[in-house]
Amino acid sequence: MRSPPSSFVLPDLHALTPWAGAFNPHYVRFVEEGAERAALYAHLPERKHAFFRQKTGELLAAYSFPSGSFERLRVIRDFIDLLYVVDLTTDDQTGKNAWGTGLTFYNSLRSETFDDGSQLCRLTQK
Repeated sequence: MRSPPSSFVLPDLHALTPWAGAFNPHYVRFVEEGAERAALYAHLPERKHAFFRQKTGELLAAYSFPSGSFERLRVIRDFIDLLYVVDLTTDDQTGKNAWGTGLTFYNSLRSETFDDGSQLCRLTQK
């Protein structure tokens, strides 16, 4: 019987990939409007609201979509922010409540006329 290896070597993925990193040129203008966006999420507890003050969504969008227009960058950032809000919200919920939050998010994306009166529904449809 063979013994399991004690170590292994990962390939140099950077050398194998012709992709070069890039950064969206609209980032500076994009961050300037970030303070207004952070106010939309002020209802979150301080610890969780820090994500929006640190402009993490803007940074992720700028690295992920280096060639996108300003408007496309904004849409991607808004979606990242919404995913983060759903994640933060469900972290503190029971399984049943988290399911309901996910369902609200899904239905809000699926239909412009859906309205369950929740803040998540309003944020999603903005």
